[in-house]
Amino acid sequence: MKIITFAFVLFFLCSGLSAQSVFNPVKVAVVEARFDTVEETLRKYKIPFTIIPERMLENAENLYQFDLIFFPCGIGISPETSINILSRGTKFEGVTLKEDYYKTDDEKVTKAVRSFLAEGGIAVFNDYSVPLLSRTTKRLKFYKDFPNIGLSGYYTSSASGDFENFLGRKQYGINFPHSGWVVVSQSYSNDNYLSAEVNTPVGIKSAIISGKVPFEKGTAYYSAFHESNPMNELMRFLTIRAYSTNYVKKNLRYVGGWDMETFSILNDISLLEDFARTYRINKNPGNSTLFVFFSGGEWLVEVYSKEMNLLYSVENQSDILKLDLDSPDEEIIVKTIRLSEESGLVYSLIVGEGLRLFPYYKRATIWTVLIVLVLSYLFFMKKRRSPKSSSKPDDQNYL
Repeated sequence: MKIITFAFVLFFLCSGLSAQSVFNPVKVAVVEARFDTVEETLRKYKIPFTIIPERMLENAENLYQFDLIFFPCGIGISPETSINILSRGTKFEGVTLKEDYYKTDDEKVTKAVRSFLAEGGIAVFNDYSVPLLSRTTKRLKFYKDFPNIGLSGYYTSSASGDFENFLGRKQYGINFPHSGWVVVSQSYSNDNYLSAEVNTPVGIKSAIISGKVPFEKGTAYYSAFHESNPMNELMRFLTIRAYSTNYVKKNLRYVGGWDMETFSILNDISLLEDFARTYRINKNPGNSTLFVFFSGGEWLVEVYSKEMNLLYSVENQSDILKLDLDSPDEEIIVKTIRLSEESGLVYSLIVGEGLRLFPYYKRATIWTVLIVLVLSYLFFMKKRRSPKSSSKPDDQNYL
C-alpha cells in the first residue's frame, strides 16, 4: 500500500515537470528609432520581430499583443524630417509642419508602458529611452533629475552578477562616441550588470551602465551603452536575457521541482560564427547540480574545475542535461559546443544547490506520510467500529 501511494503521489507531482523546459515562441516588437539598430541584432540572432511606430505606445492594448518590446535609443520623429520649408529663390518664405506629423502624448505612453510591464511584459530600454523606464517604474534616479550628462570617451567598466559570468571577466571596456548619454545614478534593484566612473559636466560620477528592473509581473532591462554590432557582448547578453526571460522562468520551476535552490543563471543563443562558448559559473562547495536546457540541436557540454581539470564531457541526449557537482571549488568553467548546423538556438545553464534525489522528493515524502497517516487512521477507526465476536456461556447444569 505504501509503495502504491508513494508512486501515485510522485506521478501526480511530476506530471507537469518535463514541460518546464519547452521554449515557447516569443512575439517581439521594435519601436522605430533614429540612433539605434536593434533590428540588425535580431536578424543576426534569427529572432522574428515587428517594427511599430511610436504612436502605438499610447495604447496599452497595442502592446499586449507582444511578449517583448525593444525601446531603442532615439524613439520619436526627427523634427527636421517633419517640416516643409517654403522658399523662393534664395529667400525662405515660411516653415510648416507636414500633414502626417504626430506628436505622441508622453503621459499616455508612460501609462501604457507601465500597464504592459505590470501585466507581465518584457522590455529593453537603450540610452535615450531609459528616462521612459524611469518615469514608468520610478525605480531609477539621475543626478539632479537630469539624465543626459554623460560625456564622450572610453571607459573601463566593472561587470557584475550574471553578466560577469557571461563575460568571463570583471573588466569591460566601452566607448561612448557622443556626449549627452544617459547616466543612471541609482537603481532600486540590486540587479546591476555594468557600472563605471564617468566624466560629466559636474565632475566624475558613478554611473550604472546596465541593469535589470523587475516591475510587478514584468521585467525591464536597460543600458546607457548601445551599438549596432550584434557580436557586442553586452548587447548579446541583454538581448538574449530578455528574449529568454520566460524560458528561464520555466527552467527555474524545473529546478525547483527537484527541491533545489538556484545559485547561478546563464543563458545564450547559438550563432553561425561561434560553435563553442565558454562561461564561468559560481557554485557552493557543497552538493549541487548543473542543469543545461536546450531549445534544440545537438550539443557537447564540457565542465572544468577552476584549475581547468576536466570533470565532464557529455553529449545531450534530450533537451535537459543534469550533471552532479561535488567538487570543493566555488567556481566551474563550462564550455558548450554546438554539434549540429542549426543556429538561433536558445539554451540556459542553471546551478541548483542541494541534494538531488528525485523530483519533488520533499513534497512527495510529506504527502506520502500524510496519506499513510490518514489511511492508517481510517483503518483503525473501521476496525474499532466492527462488531466483536462473542460466545454465550453454557447455562446447562450437568449433574
